[in-house]
Amino acid sequence: MFERLKKRTTTPNRNQKRSGPLPSTRADLIRQRRSNEDSKPLKRASHLQNTATTAIPITMRSGTMGTRVVDRTRTHVRRKIALPLGTPGSEIQMPSLPMIKPGWRLLSGFIVIVLAIFLALILLAPEFRVGTPEIAGLHRLSVSDLDSVLQLSARPIFLIDPKGVETEIQALFPEFANISVKVDFPAKLMITVSERQPILAWQYGDFISWIDSEGYIFPARGQEGDPLFTIYADTAPPLIPVPEEEVQNPDEQIDQNNVSLTQDQKRLPVDPEILRAITILQQKMPTLTALSYNQWDGFGWQDENNWNVYLGFNLDDLDQKLIIYQAIKDMLLKQGIQPSMVSVAHIHAPFYR
Repeated sequence: MFERLKKRTTTPNRNQKRSGPLPSTRADLIRQRRSNEDSKPLKRASHLQNTATTAIPITMRSGTMGTRVVDRTRTHVRRKIALPLGTPGSEIQMPSLPMIKPGWRLLSGFIVIVLAIFLALILLAPEFRVGTPEIAGLHRLSVSDLDSVLQLSARPIFLIDPKGVETEIQALFPEFANISVKVDFPAKLMITVSERQPILAWQYGDFISWIDSEGYIFPARGQEGDPLFTIYADTAPPLIPVPEEEVQNPDEQIDQNNVSLTQDQKRLPVDPEILRAITILQQKMPTLTALSYNQWDGFGWQDENNWNVYLGFNLDDLDQKLIIYQAIKDMLLKQGIQPSMVSVAHIHAPFYR
C-alpha cells in the first residue's frame, strides 16, 4: 500500500501543470490538495463578477413618468379605525378622514383674508369717518359753507391727504391765506385759515369781486361789516402780466374778462399801479364812495351834474387834473352846456363830449 501511494505521488498528472517541486510525503500531498480546494471558490466568484460586468449591458432611460420622491413623502396614509364588536373576532371598519397638515400657503392665505377683513372694517366703520371738520379762522364764512364745497364729511380718515386738502382749499377759496390741515386719529380733521380783508369791490357786469390791500382778488362771499369802496367797470381788474418763463402751460392763457380766475399766490393778480391810483383818489376825494373805470379812459366818477368825469390811468398829477376839471365845469355851466363826458386824462389836451 505504501508503494502504491508512493507511486501515485511520484507520478505527475497529465492535466495538471507543473509548478514547483512535487510533494515528497503524504502530508505534503494533503496540504497541497486543501490549498487547491480553498482557492477554487474565489476564482469562481471573480469569474462570475467579470462575466456580469462585461456580459450584462447597463442602460439608462430618460423621460419616464412617475411620482417624485418629494410628492411620495408628502402623501399621508389615511388612518383606519376599527371598532371591535361584542362577538370575538368581529369588528367594524369606520370611515377614515385625511390627515391635514397646514403649510405656508394655507397660513399666508389666512393672513391675506384677515387683512382684507380688517381693511374693510376700517374703511366702512363710522368710527373712522370724518364728522364735521373743525375750521379755525373763519369770520365771513361758516363751516357749512366750506364743507358743502369740499365735501370732507363722511370721508374715511385714511383717505384724506392733508397736502391735497390744502391745495383744494387754496384753489376753491382764494380769499384764504396761511392754510393748514392736520389729521388726527381716529377721525378728526382740523383746518386753520386766515381770511383776507377786502378794501374795495370791483363790479363788472353782474359779478362782484373783492380786492385786498396786497392786490389779491377773490369772489365776494359772506358778509362784510362796513360798505366797501366800489368800482364800476366795463372790464375785469387789470392783472399783472405774467412772464412767459413763469407760465407753466402756455395753452392756458389768462382771461382778463374772467374775474373769478385766480393766479399763483406768489404774485399779485391786480396791477399795483391800479391800487395806488385808487388809494390816491380816496385820499384826495374822501367823499367819493364809488368810481368808474373803462379800458379806454381810465378812472372817473359821476359828479352831481350827472357828468362822467375821467382822469386817466396815471394819477400822479391828480391835483392839476382836478383844477382843470373845475375850470371846465365852471365854463360849461356858465354857457349852459350839459356834456355827457369830460376827460382830463391828458392835462395838455382836455376835452368834453
